[in-house]
Amino acid sequence: MDLQIEITNLHEVIRQLKKFNDKLTRKMMIRGMRKSARPMVKEARAQAPPGKYPHKVGKKVVNPGNLRRSIGIKTGRDKINPTIWLGSNMKRGVDAFYHHIVIGGSRAHQIPRVKGTKALKMASSGQIVKSVNHPGTSPNDYIERAFNIKKGEFISKLAGELDNEIQKQLKK
Repeated sequence: MDLQIEITNLHEVIRQLKKFNDKLTRKMMIRGMRKSARPMVKEARAQAPPGKYPHKVGKKVVNPGNLRRSIGIKTGRDKINPTIWLGSNMKRGVDAFYHHIVIGGSRAHQIPRVKGTKALKMASSGQIVKSVNHPGTSPNDYIERAFNIKKGEFISKLAGELDNEIQKQLKK
């Protein structure tokens, strides 16, 4: 799923950007886009569901707040169109490998015991069982909600950030 914003009616900013070479223009665009997307990142973190308690998935320990901490921005390497991505699992050192399950949801399924063991121990209650019938989860697309809430602010802030970047370059 790609959510895109196409910015039009920034004629003056575009005219100013044409004064610089393509590499410098791309750098200024990326810097401006990253700064303008900060409110969108904050909103996505606020919209992401909070974890309740630390638990293990296989050999990995999932700490509460990993999903929120993993939300960030990555920069695209396209030489023509400056691109940024907002999403989960974007930061090094924070593993939210389950983000796609939260966003897309999951069907009802059975969780069997691990091979070589006799039973499962429920992390929340400490109860011992042979298998668990998981009811599934409903989709929670917190990234798209944050995008839709903050895209207007992103566009208005981008014009100001690009103007600041242009002024910095003109002073050099």
